[in-house]
Amino acid sequence: MRVFISYASGEQALVSSLAEDLETSGISTWFDPKLLGGSRWWETILSEIRKSDVVVFAVSSQSLDSDACRLELEYAVAVHRTLIPVRIKTVEQVSALPELRELQWVDYLNGAKSEVLRVIHSIHAAPRLPLPSPLPAEPPPPGDANSDVGRSVVTYISVLTVRTQVTADTRGGLPGDARVEGRQHAFQALGIAWSDQGTTWDQVRSVAAGARSADDTSTGDWTREVDDVVGAITERRIPPPIRSRISTDPAGRTYRVHVNEASFDAAGRLESVSLLLLDD
Repeated sequence: MRVFISYASGEQALVSSLAEDLETSGISTWFDPKLLGGSRWWETILSEIRKSDVVVFAVSSQSLDSDACRLELEYAVAVHRTLIPVRIKTVEQVSALPELRELQWVDYLNGAKSEVLRVIHSIHAAPRLPLPSPLPAEPPPPGDANSDVGRSVVTYISVLTVRTQVTADTRGGLPGDARVEGRQHAFQALGIAWSDQGTTWDQVRSVAAGARSADDTSTGDWTREVDDVVGAITERRIPPPIRSRISTDPAGRTYRVHVNEASFDAAGRLESVSLLLLDD
């Protein structure tokens, strides 16, 4: 069993202890301190995620706010790696990223033997899934204007999870009353009003359409691209992950829309879809 550990850099001591406990039990682990000098660091990280059977997300307030951890998490989902959230600091589950919120969490708060055994059991019980074919596009590296890595800033918008009430036919796109969930900064980056009560797809459409000039027929706004790919998923013409054509955001920047995951009810109606917007 091979495990990739995603964590915030400030938690390295705790994660090293977790990795040591797993290695002692015979589980092979990888996390980024194992990068060698001169490595192509982001390519190596994505490669290690693909090689893993399980991705352990070390949950803390720092990792939940980390762009790098979020990118690793979303790529793990896109390449069908089994996720196991392991809580290394006290964090409320309702504050987690959408991909983690509904999963069973395992605690590793003090490294007690009982905690270690539960983590090991969860890893061994996890299904080993094949990689998708073809592989989804690789996300760009996390950007930081103050980073000493020397990489340019990457414009990145967090995953938005759109949940419908499965009361409408989605072959033509998402219904206007579909509820959109995501982290506050993602909505702010898109110029969309954010509230604890949720945002509707009609509200998102309205903002995106207003950012597009009336005579611009060269490219549709990104919400139209989402509707197109959702329609394709609903009719089962194309399974996710799907990468759309180039589209635009409210600031006029160009993006591609990625649909990472979609779930259906027993009648085959769309329940939810996970979207990723990446700078093109």
